[in-house]
Amino acid sequence: MQLLVRKINRAKWDQNNICEGESPSGDAITIDLRTKNNTLSIWEINSEDEIEDAVLALTVAGDTLNTIDIVIFNADQLRTEDLNVENSKGHTIYTGFADRHRDLTELDYKSLGTFARIIIDSLKCKNVKRFTVSKLKGILKNGLDANKISIESLNEGLRKKLKLQLI
Repeated sequence: MQLLVRKINRAKWDQNNICEGESPSGDAITIDLRTKNNTLSIWEINSEDEIEDAVLALTVAGDTLNTIDIVIFNADQLRTEDLNVENSKGHTIYTGFADRHRDLTELDYKSLGTFARIIIDSLKCKNVKRFTVSKLKGILKNGLDANKISIESLNEGLRKKLKLQLI
């Protein structure tokens, strides 16, 4: 079963009681569903065992280490809802995982609402995982140890933070 993950700002989704039927806040929608060229970025994994690979790909794309939350949903949900998914090369230095990147494409008002509902369903079912800074440092160290990434390829800000932890 193929799973998909997307990074979200959990605090914004928790502004309203969506698990009790309230609508998500405008901040949740505008922050986490902000499109570029009518697309949204997601990552495909084969099982929950690969969640940390997706988190590594997401983390090394940035220059800071902040707690992140990801939602996990079944790829079949997107097909059932007629959402368009296309393979696209991920913008990550974790090149061994870049081909697992997908884009939700041809998004409009209706399809964004559909995807928001999928996120809400994932939150209701507790298909969300939090990765603290401490956990992210461990994932980065494991990625370095397994030669999935190199410290030289990291953004300078991340590299400085990790060197302090890895010395």
